Amino acid sequence: ENTELSSHAKVIVQIVDQSFQDQKIGVAIINLLRGLPIFEGLGDGELRKMARLFTQKLYRPGEKIFNKGDSSNEAYVVMRGQVEIHLEEKSSPIATVGHGQIFGELAFLDNSPRVAYAIASQASILLVIQRTAFNDLVQREPYFGMMVMRNIGLELSHRLRRTNAAAAFVKR
Repeated sequence: ENTELSSHAKVIVQIVDQSFQDQKIGVAIINLLRGLPIFEGLGDGELRKMARLFTQKLYRPGEKIFNKGDSSNEAYVVMRGQVEIHLEEKSSPIATVGHGQIFGELAFLDNSPRVAYAIASQASILLVIQRTAFNDLVQREPYFGMMVMRNIGLELSHRLRRTNAAAAFVKR
């Protein structure tokens, strides 16, 4: 009887321990999302709902995350590691994405094919969100959708301004 009880106790301890680990990961994801400009202005409740939509994927150094021309059903946030974005397979990277940065969100939003390759340059943990899950949340929470879309518009505007400034500098 004692061995039966102790095996049940071990299972309960494992379940509780896993629950605490999941909770720690959830808090880490919420804190990471809180730092992203596209989620600026969202409260803890909205961030918690958003965090539940993400899954974690591990990538080895040199592993492709997506190819140019792929359909774009996912967007990514770097939780740990580093990712390089390349226009051509063996070309120099046009961007390097690190901890707390999002990538793949443009094609994710407009459903266009990927225009670049993404490759893990270090062992990486990425948070991945599916377009269908995101769209379902936006349908249920219109304010959330409006805030995220507004923030994405602002972020794209900032990127375009930086690109224009860099292009003007190169022309000189």
